[in-house]
Amino acid sequence: MLAGILMALVSGIAVGLQSVFNLALEKHIGLAGLMLWLHFIGFIVAVPVVLLVDPGAYGKIFSLRTAGLPFYVLLGGVLGLIVVPGVTFAIQRSDPAITFSVIMIGQLVIALVMQQFGLLGVERANIHINQMLGLGLIVIGVGVYFWRGS
Repeated sequence: MLAGILMALVSGIAVGLQSVFNLALEKHIGLAGLMLWLHFIGFIVAVPVVLLVDPGAYGKIFSLRTAGLPFYVLLGGVLGLIVVPGVTFAIQRSDPAITFSVIMIGQLVIALVMQQFGLLGVERANIHINQMLGLGLIVIGVGVYFWRGS
C-alpha cells in the first residue's frame, strides 16, 4: 500500500512538472506541435526502455487485436490528446495550483462513479457516506484555499 501511495505522489509530481514544461513548449511551438513532440519523444524513449525491461511486450502489443479486450481499453493513449492540451489550456487561464486541485476533484468524482456502477471493468462497490463527505470537504477546502476575499 505504501509503495502505491509513494508512486502516486511521484506520478503527481511528474504530471505537475510535465504540465509546466508543456506550457513553455506550447507557447513556442503551438498546441499541435506540442502534441506531436510529446508523442514522438515518448515513443523514442519508450522503445529502448521496453526492450530493456520487458522485451516480450512487443509480441503482446501485436496480439491485442485478438486478445478479446473491449475496444475502449485500446484508446487510453487517445485520452492523452485530451489531457495534455486540457491541462495546458487550464494552466494558461488560471494557475497550476487551481488546475491540479480541480483535476484531483474530477479524478475523485469519476473514480467514485465508476466504483458505484462498476463501469469500465472497475469492481462495483457502493459509495459510502464518508467518501461523499470527504469529497465534499475537498471541494470546500479547494474553495477556501483559493478564495480571495474582497
